[in-house]
Amino acid sequence: MNMAFAYGGLKKFPEAEREFQTALKLSPQFDGAAAEYVAMLFSIGQGPKGLQVAKQYLDSNPNRAGAQFIYASALANSKRYDEAIAEYKKAIQTEPKALLPYMQLANVYQLTGKPDEMIATYQDALKQSPDNPAVIGVLGNAYLAKNDLKSAQQMYEKANQLAPHDPLLQNNLAWVYAVQGQNLDVALSLAQQAKQAAPDFVAINDTLGWIQYKKGNYPVAVGLLTEVVQKMPQSSEYRYHLGMALSAAGQKDKAKDELKKALQLTPPLNQDDSRQAQDALAKL
Repeated sequence: MNMAFAYGGLKKFPEAEREFQTALKLSPQFDGAAAEYVAMLFSIGQGPKGLQVAKQYLDSNPNRAGAQFIYASALANSKRYDEAIAEYKKAIQTEPKALLPYMQLANVYQLTGKPDEMIATYQDALKQSPDNPAVIGVLGNAYLAKNDLKSAQQMYEKANQLAPHDPLLQNNLAWVYAVQGQNLDVALSLAQQAKQAAPDFVAINDTLGWIQYKKGNYPVAVGLLTEVVQKMPQSSEYRYHLGMALSAAGQKDKAKDELKKALQLTPPLNQDDSRQAQDALAKL
């Protein structure tokens, strides 16, 4: 197995494939080898073969949750989403306490535009691991994607209680507070702590800038958000935030430019942000 990884790292894929095959002959129930073998095949553009290997492994191990998961993931990577959903559900039924199938199933639901099913899947995962901050956090993300801010806030608050020094959770809770215009001092403290832990994470700087905007500290907000846009100029959301801060700071021409760009970029702004950007432009 180590040789397979070594060959793979050197991009000697035929040799790596031979080592994976040998490992599976010696250990026919070696989920790790099968998963890495399939992943390698997909990574080098041999998806159909990867799917075939995954199916063969499942046929040899029909009652193993690991084999069901590997095949489900191969189906998902092949964009055969309905079949992937069915296989992930089999893996969950076989081994309900394993969290990864829930996470991947929820991801498929997200890819296929099924937010309610995604939330239900995370809720099922939470029943298996009720004090897992990672699961609680992604459930919060799912609620946020649906613009259910109150539920997202509840999840992020609980996750932060369980993992009080996780910068991503701190940032997410700070963001939800900022969007609602609530607990802005607490939000600022959380975002500042997150920035200390992850100073180069652009989303945290955006959250800090938006909090300062909500607090009325417009020059500070403009400085923070300008840096954010310089790092990620193709983000419609970050351009929108900067445009709103520039408008509030009285820099009308620059605000117009940023808001127009925000409305033109893809992926587009969400409905609420788009409406507010258009309203701000009309007033400028």
